Amino acid sequence: MPRPLHWITLQEGHDWPGAGGANIFSQSADLPAGATLKKVLANSFNYGGITNVGDTTGISPWFCVQAVSIVGGPHDGRVIHQAEQRIPHVVYSHSSPLESFFHQILYAGDNDLGFNFEANYGKHSDLEAWAVHVDMGVFPATILDQNPNAVAGHLSAQVKVLYEY
Repeated sequence: MPRPLHWITLQEGHDWPGAGGANIFSQSADLPAGATLKKVLANSFNYGGITNVGDTTGISPWFCVQAVSIVGGPHDGRVIHQAEQRIPHVVYSHSSPLESFFHQILYAGDNDLGFNFEANYGKHSDLEAWAVHVDMGVFPATILDQNPNAVAGHLSAQVKVLYEY
């Protein structure tokens, strides 16, 4: 007879006035001893950012780096999902006789950053609880682009963990 399925939902949202890149989502879903991980789903993404620079050398691709790993139990430290997703952007400029500026507007949603994968980890000892840990960060393509005032923005996301217990 199949065991019942349960969802754990992790949500996080961050605003930042200016950052060259940051880890912006770091949470764990604690699973009971004897549970079996069935699925990890990330959705409800809303990422928006803007850069304002004096020339095109400050315009760079940005990426969302994602990692899902297991903490505890016999699979401790195992990375079960890892991705580097490019964040779509547009660039526009404006100038006056005294100065010119370039702006990069970044936006990403579920189609750009979401993930949904099945898993089958668990059924360890009934004595040992464990967790699924999710990390996400937004970074420019190169370390040289990490101007501390380069990007202002917002990211929110929801991660759901399905397990059988």
